[in-house]
Amino acid sequence: MAFDFSTLNSASKKTVRDGISTKDLPEAKLADFVGKELIVDGFFINTGKKGDWVVVIADGKKVSMPSQYTDQFKEIKNNADALADVLAGKLKLTNIRPYETKAGNKTFLVDFASV
Repeated sequence: MAFDFSTLNSASKKTVRDGISTKDLPEAKLADFVGKELIVDGFFINTGKKGDWVVVIADGKKVSMPSQYTDQFKEIKNNADALADVLAGKLKLTNIRPYETKAGNKTFLVDFASV
């Protein structure tokens, strides 16, 4: 069997469900969804001066995630089965709640669940 070179195209992997354009979606804060559940329609990973962070597409909005979830979404992106489930609408973020770190910074925690 020949090597599948397309597996090397990690930067161009499709991570947003078909039919959804992220271009004109409004931005929202995760704080807006405390106590609610979000069905994830996709995500993308941004890179900036402070490192990588994830923006989730859910509820018709672009929702920036706390940086502590970047590794989980990178793992999803690199796992064909997990990514297929996200693109099929089978990932939800639940138990969205505020959290104060030991340093006194406020962030938000979420739990991952299957739909």
